[in-house]
Amino acid sequence: MEMAWGGVENALRYLSEQLPTYQAYWVAAGGWAFLLVPFHFGSLLVSSTYGKHLNSAQRVEWLSRCVSTVHAVVVFTTMFLAIFPETSAYTGGEYERFWLCRAGHLLAMGYFLYDFILVVLNVRTITAGPSTLFHHVVGAFVVRTALNMGHAMPLIWSGGTFLTEISTPLVNWRWFLYFKHRNEPLYKVCGISMTVVFFLGRIVFMPVFLFYIYAQKGLVDSLPSQADAFFLGSFASIFYAVLYALNIYWFSLIVKGAIKLLKEPEKKST
Repeated sequence: MEMAWGGVENALRYLSEQLPTYQAYWVAAGGWAFLLVPFHFGSLLVSSTYGKHLNSAQRVEWLSRCVSTVHAVVVFTTMFLAIFPETSAYTGGEYERFWLCRAGHLLAMGYFLYDFILVVLNVRTITAGPSTLFHHVVGAFVVRTALNMGHAMPLIWSGGTFLTEISTPLVNWRWFLYFKHRNEPLYKVCGISMTVVFFLGRIVFMPVFLFYIYAQKGLVDSLPSQADAFFLGSFASIFYAVLYALNIYWFSLIVKGAIKLLKEPEKKST
C-alpha cells in the first residue's frame, strides 16, 4: 500500500514540479480522455442499462459522467489534503503542500479541456451542455489565474472551490439510475441525498469557505503586493458571484425535481 501511495505522490509531483505548465494541461487531459476506453468496456460487462437501454448519444453522456465521477473524487481528495491539514501557510509560514495543490489544479484544468471538447462535440444531446461549457470556461480561467499568480493564497482560494465537487458523484448516480430504476425507492434516496449534499456542499459551503480563507491573516499577508491583494479580492468576488449564481440555478432545478419526485406515487420497476 505504501508503494502504491508513493507512486501516486511521485506522479503528482512530476506533474506539478517537472512538466511545463501547458504540457501538464494536455497530459492531464489525455489521461481523463483515456478513461473513456476502460469505462466503455467495463460498462458493457457490468451494466445491462449501458448495453441494452441507451442510444449512442446517451452512451457518450454515460461515459462522460463516469469520468466526471472519478474526477470529482480525485480532485476533491487532492484539494482537501492540500488545504485542510496545512497549518503553516495560514500563519505566514511556507506552504508545505504547494506541490499537491498545484497538481490538483493541473488535473482540474486537464479535465476542463477534455470535457469541453467532449461536450462541444455532443452539445445538442448532452444534458445541460451550454451551462456545462460556461462552467468549464469560468473554471479554467480561475485555475489559470491561480497558477499564474503562483502564491499560496490564490491556490488555496481556488482549490477550495473544487471541494464543491463532493456533490458530483450523487448527481451522476441519479442520472445512471434514471433509465432502469427511477420507479424504485433507491432512486428517491439518491435524489434526496443529492439535493441535501448539493445544498450543503455548494450553497452553504462556498460563502463559509470564502469567509474562512480571508480570516486567515497569515495567508492574506503572504500576497506579495497590494496590487495582487486587490486583484484577487476583486476577481474572487466576481468569480464567486458568477459561480454561485450558476449553482443557485442548478439547485433550483434540483429542488423542483426533488419535489416532483416526492409527489410521485411509488411504482414497481419494469
